[in-house]
Amino acid sequence: MKREKELLIGDLAPELRLGTVLKGQGIEGFDAGIVHVIECWATWCTSCIDTIPHLTDLQKTYPDVKIIGVAINDDEEKVAKFVAEKGDEMDYMVASDGPVENGQEQDGGWVANHWWKASYSRGVPEAYIVDGTGRLAWIGHPVDMDDILPMILSGEWDLDEHAKQHRSALENNKVRESLALEDILHAKAKAGDHRGMIEAFDEAFAAHPALEGQWWDSKLQILLHIDRPAALIYADDLVISAKPDDGHIDLCVGEMLVRAAIDKDTDTLAADGRDLFDAGLGYLLAGERRLSGEAPNPHMACDLSMTIVDAMLMSGDLQDAKRRAVAALALAEESGLPDDAIEDLRARVGRCEGAEKAASPTIVGDDDVCIIDPA
Repeated sequence: MKREKELLIGDLAPELRLGTVLKGQGIEGFDAGIVHVIECWATWCTSCIDTIPHLTDLQKTYPDVKIIGVAINDDEEKVAKFVAEKGDEMDYMVASDGPVENGQEQDGGWVANHWWKASYSRGVPEAYIVDGTGRLAWIGHPVDMDDILPMILSGEWDLDEHAKQHRSALENNKVRESLALEDILHAKAKAGDHRGMIEAFDEAFAAHPALEGQWWDSKLQILLHIDRPAALIYADDLVISAKPDDGHIDLCVGEMLVRAAIDKDTDTLAADGRDLFDAGLGYLLAGERRLSGEAPNPHMACDLSMTIVDAMLMSGDLQDAKRRAVAALALAEESGLPDDAIEDLRARVGRCEGAEKAASPTIVGDDDVCIIDPA
């Protein structure tokens, strides 16, 4: 399903309607022969803030390129204060978003609607490079521009080929269909219609099977909230039908079920969570056996071991939990994993030893009789 206003690589760039220009001279339009970079960002986005030095460096490296940071879905006063505080660290043009057609800020401003949403973007920061002819040449994360921008400036960039690839990727990845489903889900969620959300998932998956690979975890999460028996059936279907290139669905499903079985207030197994817990742990153990036949991946093996150890500690299988924790710690040390990962595993071993000690009875002597003190 196409959006009413669609912006793809190869298209002529739409108008750049800005709000308040907070740094720089502003812009009237896209000057012929000049390459422009439009970056959508927000003050609440840590990744956006992290890219500011990079954009400043790019502006200094390519002074003939006009870089414009447009704050979208943000409060203009906060943006103005942020830009003022950054000073020369943010050394390129910066502006707030302009008004939409009716002059009202409705679900985002001009750039948010005509650039960011129209290009099927999902997050910020998002950068758009407009070439010297006024066509959109590239869309992506700002830190990925280093090799792209010089090619566009030199004329080496094959715009027609990249436009073709971009359109193919949208079709193959069902980007339009996924965002259409997202819009429906947001409306259903806002109305509190969880059953309607499940129906929307089922209809979308039937029409476009590839969407299930992108959305199965969201459907399972909702089912865990409203219909646990149906969640168990769906979880089993996911694991049984998984293909080799579907990733580690068994591990993801297992972890979701185990977490859903835990009482969040007490951090213990919920009274009605045994069926979810047993199924989840079963998927995790099956995944562990499957991975044992593949090339070793110490990071994944240790992460999985920690998840299983935590589950076994909760279920009272203390000896197996300790055995796995000790083995995972040895693997981590042998493989040279980061210190924080090793410390996490040492903490797991300590938890296992503490649980064993707490569960062991204390034997005290009384003349010629041993009295067991349950401590």
